[in-house]
Amino acid sequence: MNCKGSESLTLEYFDRTLPADQKKELEDHIGRCESCLKIYNRLSVLLSEKSHLQRFQVPPQFQQKLWSRIQSESTKQEAGTSSIRSAFRIPRVWVPRLSHGFAFLFLA
Repeated sequence: MNCKGSESLTLEYFDRTLPADQKKELEDHIGRCESCLKIYNRLSVLLSEKSHLQRFQVPPQFQQKLWSRIQSESTKQEAGTSSIRSAFRIPRVWVPRLSHGFAFLFLA
C-alpha cells in the first residue's frame, strides 16, 4: 500500500467499514510510514473531539436567510461591490468559498 491508498482508506477505517484484508494492509502501512501515522493520529484526535460537540438547533428561517445572504453577496461580488470583501480586504475569489464554508459549518 502507498500513502495515497492509505489516505483514501483512513475514514473507512475509522467508520469500521473497511474489509479485514484492507484494514490489515492499512495498519501495516501506518506502522511503517511516519507521515501517514501523523495523519492517522491527527484524524483520530479530531474525530474523538467531534464526538464531544453538541448539536444545536437554529431558528427555522436561519437557513433561508443565510442562503439569501450568500446569494446576495455573490451577486455583489460579481458586480464588484461585495461588502464582505471590502470590509476584510479579502481577494475576490475567496468570498464564495468562505461564505459556503461558513454555511457548511453552521448547517452541518
